[in-house]
Amino acid sequence: MDTPKIAASASINPRLIVTRMVNLVVQGFDELTLHSDVSSNTSGIKIAVSEDNAQIIGVGLTKPDLLNANKTISDKGAKLLKGKLVELMLSSESSIDLEFNLPSSPVKDLKGMIEAEILYRSPFGDGQSYSIWEAEETETGAWDIRAAVTLRSTLTPVLEALKFAGAKVTSVRRAPEENMPGYLARPLWAVTAPQRSFDPLISLIPKTMLAPVAAGVLLVISTFLVHVQTGLALSRLENQASGSRAELAVAARAAQSQREIYLLEKGSLQRLMLPGMLTDALPDDVWLQQIDIDSQVMTVSGFGPSGADVTRILSGFSGLVEVGFASPLTRDNTQNIERFRIGAELRAEEFTVAK
Repeated sequence: MDTPKIAASASINPRLIVTRMVNLVVQGFDELTLHSDVSSNTSGIKIAVSEDNAQIIGVGLTKPDLLNANKTISDKGAKLLKGKLVELMLSSESSIDLEFNLPSSPVKDLKGMIEAEILYRSPFGDGQSYSIWEAEETETGAWDIRAAVTLRSTLTPVLEALKFAGAKVTSVRRAPEENMPGYLARPLWAVTAPQRSFDPLISLIPKTMLAPVAAGVLLVISTFLVHVQTGLALSRLENQASGSRAELAVAARAAQSQREIYLLEKGSLQRLMLPGMLTDALPDDVWLQQIDIDSQVMTVSGFGPSGADVTRILSGFSGLVEVGFASPLTRDNTQNIERFRIGAELRAEEFTVAK
């Protein structure tokens, strides 16, 4: 799976810090799986995909072609790759590169936003291409995205040839080129090598100890990643550790305050009725995918013909103020719909819809 990279530092904004610390933990588990699996590729064989063929690259090999003229696996390719672990390599000859930015978001929401944006920006139609991407968080909390899009007609013969040979794909790499650093991904459309599992280790831990152990592991991972990703010299690690502890303290206080507010408002009948009221107020051609209420802030995600119309309808609720887009609109021209993410502040009064 494509893995976002979390930035090393940020301004002291409690909400941003909490979001980024959660992102660090999610990223930690993603990268542990990604790099442990990739390191298991001991065969050292890579498949360099070009526009009309693919070459087998490895120690002692003369880069033979993978495919015959009829797009089936060559005899030499079948012999070399039988039962091997391999890595696919994309280049400018076989893919189109995209670069764009997205606002600060949790990793769990970010992945869907990136894939929707790639589909929107890609010159190929839906179902005609495969893609990999890399996301890197900036110090402001925004995300820089790089993606590589390749036609399925280019990759399908390669994937079928590898399957025929019994080879397992561990990862897909966008090969580095001039002014283009490379990156690694494990997209579901390509990877066939099994991931390593931590289940046997977890089964040895008593159930009563799972929660404390998980909390300790998450804290260690998040703190470790903060240090590793700073890129500072050894002489500066002590200062970075002090800054990380201060950020963790601020994040803990912010999380505690938000939980206290949530518990106080949990019994509010108006808040419980809000999702149903939104569904009733919106037109039938608008679909809501997610409604998040965090303290005094509500975020609504979904899609429909016009995100602006949804914003106008939400502005008519007496209990909602500061209604606006929480992230840029993404339009799907193939279905003539807009994907929206709208935020609003809640105020303590009965919710009604303006007539």
